[in-house]
Amino acid sequence: MGKLTQLMKKITHRAPRHAASVEVAVDSRRFLVPLAAVIIAIAMVATGIGTAFALAYKTADVTFDGKTRTISSWGATVSDLLKDNAITLDDKDKVTPGLSTELKTGMDIEILSSREVTVILNGQEITVDTTELSAAAAIKNNWPDQSVLFKNTFGKDHYGVELPLFAPGDEFQLVHDGVTDLAKAQKGEVAEDILERVNLKMGDKDLLNITFNPGALPIMQVQRVTEEDVTSQEVIPFETETTNDANKYQDEKTVTQAGVNGLKEIVKTIRKVDGQIQSENVKSENVITQPVTKKVTVGTKARPAGAAIAATGDVWSKLAFCESGGRPGTNTGNGFYGMYQFTLSTWRSVGGTGLPSDASAEEQTKRAQILQARAGWGQWPACSRKLGLR
Repeated sequence: MGKLTQLMKKITHRAPRHAASVEVAVDSRRFLVPLAAVIIAIAMVATGIGTAFALAYKTADVTFDGKTRTISSWGATVSDLLKDNAITLDDKDKVTPGLSTELKTGMDIEILSSREVTVILNGQEITVDTTELSAAAAIKNNWPDQSVLFKNTFGKDHYGVELPLFAPGDEFQLVHDGVTDLAKAQKGEVAEDILERVNLKMGDKDLLNITFNPGALPIMQVQRVTEEDVTSQEVIPFETETTNDANKYQDEKTVTQAGVNGLKEIVKTIRKVDGQIQSENVKSENVITQPVTKKVTVGTKARPAGAAIAATGDVWSKLAFCESGGRPGTNTGNGFYGMYQFTLSTWRSVGGTGLPSDASAEEQTKRAQILQARAGWGQWPACSRKLGLR
């Protein structure tokens, strides 16, 4: 088989199924009756003695896998003829007429060797025995209305010949390197023979797929496979660690340590089939810099009703103190609520629910920031001018 092991994804080759009978079939001398027996038979007929015995001697034309030989026997059946000539058959070989048929001089007997064909059907591997003269014929006979992927054959005929992929003259499509050619099979070719005939070289990792589809020509496709190691860098996101502080209010949050992303180097093996990425497998990872955890302290103490937020000095803290003295629960009854003095309609337009004055300071600041991004600082005309924001 040679390189066919690589071509058909390392197909396992076993010993020929007809090893015991190869010598018999190929050696034409085994089909000749010993000269002494012939002389005796002639003598018996000439003298009129034992005419019945002479008539019991018969010859027949036996076709072994397409090659015809003439053999003889004193036996009564086709089975006797084969046994007398030391021809051993596999129990799955096809003999026509059957082994128990009465042997007659001049009769024609055909023997077809049984070999195996393995295909992939719906993702499952299936093996069948066949006496067809090509894998293509066996597939058409067994799965006429289904798409199958040919895998391999096993066994040899009485002459030590493997089962050809196609019959001579069968047409098929040969697809490789972006080209599709119409080709015809020649006698006795297996897949490796076809590739060699058309001078199509296969790399160690290249794939050979042979598919049979109903109502279409078979496709013999060579796929070019490459594998390459590619190095890249990826960010390692930092984690956040939160610590509760019972001495601070719930709306007070302090970052005690800034988070910093880390960095790692990754080597991946990229496998491409006909230039398209089929898989990426991580070969190695190496951390270049470790991430730094972000540490946050959050208050757990409920802020008393009417109590102002902490004056942090940032723009939103300053705006809140200007508008309401920094008190989240402000509700003066004039239609403005909370520390940023939202109207209900404006509050709801930025996703707020309920009363602004019932929301946490953090929630009110979030909605105020949304409003500012949409409409600018003019939503707080007096305080934004006072703070120099516009």
